[in-house]
Amino acid sequence: RDLEQLETGRDVSLEIQSQISQHLNALARELHELELLLPGEGASRRSVWRRKIVELQEESASQRAALARFTTVARQQQREAEERSALLERRRQNGDQHAISMDSLLKENSNIRQADSQLDALTSNAYAVLSSLGQQRS
Repeated sequence: RDLEQLETGRDVSLEIQSQISQHLNALARELHELELLLPGEGASRRSVWRRKIVELQEESASQRAALARFTTVARQQQREAEERSALLERRRQNGDQHAISMDSLLKENSNIRQADSQLDALTSNAYAVLSSLGQQRS
């Protein structure tokens, strides 16, 4: 449902992107747990389950990559819009000090949100790398 809202453009907020990322992280953890349970299955069932797990991991990686691309494009568009707005605002204000301080606060807030989003993406990537290393070790 969250992914559909993002794809259709009904909701492109950082919150929905964060929710999708959290769901993908939860899926990766559950798939890892399923992998740990594989040795307890019979040989024929193990190969079937391993194939299903690999398919889900590939799908998850694909979704994560698509989300990362979307987030990058959305972040760039937001940054461009903010820069445009700041330039136009400066031109209109003609030196009004309050507008400058508000611009600074808005920019600081935007930078904090961007850093938070980047940290979430970095954490997600780190988890994916650790998961891949765990798979390679198995």
